[in-house]
Amino acid sequence: TEGDERAGEESEVRCIDGDGRTIWVHLSWTTTAPDADCHQYTVVHAADCSQRRVAEDELMELRQLLHVALEKSAFAIAISDMTKRITYANQQFCDLLGYSLSELTSMTFPDITHPDDRDKSIDAFEQMLLGKLDRHQTMKHYVRKDGRSIYCRRVAIAARGRDGIPRSNIIFVEAMGLV
Repeated sequence: TEGDERAGEESEVRCIDGDGRTIWVHLSWTTTAPDADCHQYTVVHAADCSQRRVAEDELMELRQLLHVALEKSAFAIAISDMTKRITYANQQFCDLLGYSLSELTSMTFPDITHPDDRDKSIDAFEQMLLGKLDRHQTMKHYVRKDGRSIYCRRVAIAARGRDGIPRSNIIFVEAMGLV
């Protein structure tokens, strides 16, 4: 119908600016349907998106570095949300306890903590949740999938959002030996 516009399209392209620098430009355009005189118009909007592209590239590089750091670490590392549910575990953590990642992410830290250490672990977690601790280190027992206990040195760190509220609990574990 008269006056309708076709669906817009967009793209990002590299261009050379007036100073000879390469920049990224976000282009978006829409072509109108022909008017009564059969004239059609294309409206094009161009915006420099170089800073966003650089930031995205830096973020991607940081994510890759963190992935390597987590997966190649000498420590078993796991992350929980603030309900104590395990949301991530590196392969070393999975191997230490004998669980797959999918099994661990259906569990909480109290599920894998030896009953003798459960109360003090929950107390430390609650102190971190309340903001009284940012970091807690202890020796404790975890219970492996095969039922055996493993004695470990554990460091827990509260990862807080910009508002200061804890978002995650990052756990670093070093095995001391099976009990």
